[in-house]
Amino acid sequence: MRRTFVERWAENDPRAYLASMWALRRWRLAERLSSIKCPRCVIAADLDYTPLAYKQSYAAQLPRTQVIRVSNSRHLTPIDQPEQFNHAFSAFLRQCTNADGAFND
Repeated sequence: MRRTFVERWAENDPRAYLASMWALRRWRLAERLSSIKCPRCVIAADLDYTPLAYKQSYAAQLPRTQVIRVSNSRHLTPIDQPEQFNHAFSAFLRQCTNADGAFND
């Protein structure tokens, strides 16, 4: 899986990747987060370079936000712990849907 990921990543256009990284540096969403009314899920890797406490801190400031900790994971949780990630995200989605399968407000 890692080899496949590295091979596919290497196929990315370096200019497009660099442009997206520059765009992310200027992108700010914090001031608009409180306007999001639907439930939110922060899937947090326990070994990420961004501390879990930081994610818990900003999640606590947002209504209807839960933090799900994924153990033995680094920055690319869907890649290094796909089973845990899928389980966590599926559970969150189930929590957000009603008996008819529609999303709760």
